[in-house]
Amino acid sequence: MACKQNDKGYSTGLKLSYLYGVIRTCSVDSLDKPKLNIHFGNGFTCDLSFLFIISDNFTFGLNFKNIPGLCFGKIMLQGLSH
Repeated sequence: MACKQNDKGYSTGLKLSYLYGVIRTCSVDSLDKPKLNIHFGNGFTCDLSFLFIISDNFTFGLNFKNIPGLCFGKIMLQGLSH
């Protein structure tokens, strides 16, 4: 996370995050073998924040999450034996 405060009374922040995920699903069809689907994914997100200082007792902030949020990966299809 990086943050910068300037002399005009507002701050900006930038956060970069690394993503990794696995999703497993299983499906069964009466005419076919059961199948296991495994989805692997890697990616990143970028968050952008603004903080405006109105007075000593009042601040206003905006936070934009997952701009962009990208995930890329591959799917593995496996047949299960009975």
